[in-house]
Amino acid sequence: MTSEPFGRPPFDGWRLRQLAYRIAPDDCGTVNEQVLAPAAIDLWDDLALGYKQRCGDTRDVQPPIKAFNTVLRSLHGDWARLVIQDDRLRLLGRTPFDEDDLRDVFLYWAEAVLPGSRGTDLGTRLGDMTAAAAPRTRAVPMPRRNGEVTGDWWAGEIAAWHLAEQLAAQPWDLDGHTITWRMDTDGHLVAWDHTIPSPKQPNSDRRHQMPRLTITSASYGYLPEPVLIARAAATRLAHRWYGVRTVLLHEPGHPLLLTARTDGPAHNPRLNVAAVAVARRLAGRPDIPRQATLPSVPDNLDAIPLATPGDQAPGLIRAVAPKSESHPLGRGMGMEFGRQLHERIALANEPLSQRMPIAIPVTGVALPDVVGDRKHAGPINAADLATTLDAAGIGVLRLVALWSTPETRLRMQTGAIEQLGLPPDFVATDGAAHLACGGRVELVFAADRHHVLEHGTATAEQRRQRIADDPWWKARRGTAIAVLAETDYDASRQYSNAGERAQAEDQDGKHLSRRAFAALGATTQYLRFMTATKPAPPPPKNPRSGKPKTAASHQVSKREQEAWESQRAHAVTSAYRDLLRGQGLVDARLSHAFGKRKPADQWHVGIWIRRHATRRRPGQPRPAGPGEATVILTAMRPHRADGPWQTWTWTPAQHRWLPHGEATAKLHAANLGVPADDAAIAALVREALTAIGHQLPDRSPAVVYVNGDATERIWPGLKDANLGLPTPSGTPPERWLPGAGNPATQRPRAVIRVLPPSDRLARPIGTHRWTWDAETNQWTETRRKTVRTLFQLHTEQKGHAVAVGTFVLANIPRNFSESTTRPGRDHTRWATEEAGRLRKTAYAHTSVHFTVIPLDPNTDILTLGRDAAVLTNQGAAWDYRQTLPAPLHMGRKVDEDHPHHRRSHTDEEEAS
Repeated sequence: MTSEPFGRPPFDGWRLRQLAYRIAPDDCGTVNEQVLAPAAIDLWDDLALGYKQRCGDTRDVQPPIKAFNTVLRSLHGDWARLVIQDDRLRLLGRTPFDEDDLRDVFLYWAEAVLPGSRGTDLGTRLGDMTAAAAPRTRAVPMPRRNGEVTGDWWAGEIAAWHLAEQLAAQPWDLDGHTITWRMDTDGHLVAWDHTIPSPKQPNSDRRHQMPRLTITSASYGYLPEPVLIARAAATRLAHRWYGVRTVLLHEPGHPLLLTARTDGPAHNPRLNVAAVAVARRLAGRPDIPRQATLPSVPDNLDAIPLATPGDQAPGLIRAVAPKSESHPLGRGMGMEFGRQLHERIALANEPLSQRMPIAIPVTGVALPDVVGDRKHAGPINAADLATTLDAAGIGVLRLVALWSTPETRLRMQTGAIEQLGLPPDFVATDGAAHLACGGRVELVFAADRHHVLEHGTATAEQRRQRIADDPWWKARRGTAIAVLAETDYDASRQYSNAGERAQAEDQDGKHLSRRAFAALGATTQYLRFMTATKPAPPPPKNPRSGKPKTAASHQVSKREQEAWESQRAHAVTSAYRDLLRGQGLVDARLSHAFGKRKPADQWHVGIWIRRHATRRRPGQPRPAGPGEATVILTAMRPHRADGPWQTWTWTPAQHRWLPHGEATAKLHAANLGVPADDAAIAALVREALTAIGHQLPDRSPAVVYVNGDATERIWPGLKDANLGLPTPSGTPPERWLPGAGNPATQRPRAVIRVLPPSDRLARPIGTHRWTWDAETNQWTETRRKTVRTLFQLHTEQKGHAVAVGTFVLANIPRNFSESTTRPGRDHTRWATEEAGRLRKTAYAHTSVHFTVIPLDPNTDILTLGRDAAVLTNQGAAWDYRQTLPAPLHMGRKVDEDHPHHRRSHTDEEEAS
């Protein structure tokens, strides 16, 4: 660990600027608390049961206490929360409650979930108990202090609410617009009166964008105090109800917008019955119109129009569009808005704005950001294939090019010439084995005469039987088989219903043939059929006259054809890259990425875990037992210090580590997931980590990488609040951290928790430093707008910044860096209309966080942080930065390439 004078301005050296701010005790303020009588908890349980019976108890229905808090805040006009703590109901508020308001909200809520005298009685009794509870005001404790979580977990919400209120107090001047913000019941800020309309289009309604700001509290790696994270979203409003999950309602006279959730499946959402009914009753307004028999239940959303004809502004009810919905307005608020957001925070709360987490650049690590700066870029060189095959443990690699159309055969042949270094005039003969790379690669072209690639009702086993007698599937020991197959996929196909989509997936030749090939011991990569000339779209028509418009000019058509040809060529190169990656071939690019600092002789083990979606059809019971999960462990290490890498993968069915290609074929031939709870997953991982020492080809020590978002529930020691704490008594070590229960000789050096980009992490907004100006005798701040560097977090100890084991890898999106226009870099969304960039995505920084948890006291935390950044910055088969280190990424690709991957995913869509 290193230390230096703590980083309050003025300071010397570059620091990362990010939209995160460390919470101090003064930021939380005070809270008004009313503790209800012990009997109140039983009354609430009765109401919760009635709510579940009326609204449902599935995962797509909002929990009762969350829905109640929504209407409580709507009535109170401020932060408020009903919590259950120590078997008592506690009513919390930032400001004192009005007794009459509390009686009303409990009465209306009870009557909404339990109609009749029963609901009236419960609501009246709860209201009386609340009025009888003596209020008291107390200081809000910090939600986290010195690595421990306090019982008042809601305290961070108050700090976030206070900052949001300060930001909404004054209008913002942005790009010639004066923007005002309104708070909703979630504490978010909404540009309700300053939506951004789409360009006017003939025969279509305008679509709108409504920017939103969210302030949330979160723990942040090893930092002892929590932080407030500010984020911005260019929320796009829906014009239909399909897939809608969030609805905002404006009730005139109420200071807060009501944020309601929809219940039920995506194809038939309904507004939360109780929440909206109670909120409108409290506002003295009638229920939302519907066409059913219960006028107090506003669940018929089709009766509520969302489209805004002509130039009209959005109405009083606005729905957030799901991410997958096409929209004429682009995504994102851009980098400049993030910088402007920080400036407004500095104006509203200057002490808070100066408490960004101190992140200092890490030296001694090279992270090139463009292909030209990399020592090794592009596909694996043909001259390097022999040594790469040696590292992978493959004697001969047989590539089977299975084609259906002559156009695709020619493209496969052209790609083979480029990848394998064949003569430019090479012409393949079907059925013959063409040797390349000194006899280490056999190339076989074959027509799909058994129709194994076609879409249809033939099962994977039937397809396997059709081709099992072909000679190229018979391989001697030491020969690996990889298939490059043609597929015909129509991305624009529309389905009339969910059943038609499910049938198309079940009969998709790509998935069925992949499993058939895997049963024969082969890995597979597909190349989509593309015509030599770009398909001509139907001629556009004039919306007024209905006559065809003038065809595109010759120059435009030529540019479009050149782009199409480039796309066809790139698809072939990409297919061969992924074909070799599927066999675990990783050349020296990873070793070269370490630069002068050679990679350590150790195994880098990625544990990829994904829980499957549990789908339940209407009328069917919830599945019993644990849900299915995919667990894939991938181990990688340098074969030589500056050479290619070895890649091995664990196969649970065989209980063995196998070369990556062989393991991938076995995993793809079997079911994707297995029923497993947290304990079973932890046991599987322990078995795999224990076998490293006697099954892998080298007994080098190991470092484990896990995705924190997917694994913190399985191993509590990965959570921020538990970092650095010993295993609690009564908890098996293998359930605290992966590998912690292994004997000392089989224990990993460390576990590295990886957090990919998500709302959980703060966005970087550049870097800054302070330098002394001798002429003015003042400190001068210098800022840089973009950053792409590895930083290490520091915490304050006795006036000094002490390094901790959390690292931040700041990044610029690839599409932003390769764009010539770069929308969002210098202007906000409100300036895009004049620039004609409404459809463009306004990109912002992203970041990946690494937290090193040592299991060996002699572990060098800084070195492991650098290693994680290098393995993320350099892909195993590609040239650009990934969101996960290479061992985790390789495991994820095995999962994503599985024939049943799509059907194991949820159909639910997040809001944009």
